[in-house]
Amino acid sequence: MSYILNGTTIKRPSAMKREAIEVAGDHMTISGKTKRDITARKYRYILSYGNITKTDADTLQTIYNLKAVVTFQSTEANFTVSSRNVHVDIGSRDYAYPGSAYLSTFNLILTEEDEV
Repeated sequence: MSYILNGTTIKRPSAMKREAIEVAGDHMTISGKTKRDITARKYRYILSYGNITKTDADTLQTIYNLKAVVTFQSTEANFTVSSRNVHVDIGSRDYAYPGSAYLSTFNLILTEEDEV
């Protein structure tokens, strides 16, 4: 059970969220019914890290710095994602415990390149 980003096993996040991104149009008919045409659907995965070590944060930062589409997959028992091409973003980092360890908190945001 692991999270793999660009072929590297990364630290398990403290929380994870999956959002659907749809390219769609809603249309209301004369009779009042709403119709929805979905032309594409893909997902955004938000992995939250709390008090992550500098070493683990640097691993994620190195992948982010590639400025390229990378692969992501999860083999968690209750959250399985087959290998998907994703764009990598890192939200703002909070340093709750500055000092020699520099533990930080941030979100790793992975947006699928292609529709599912």
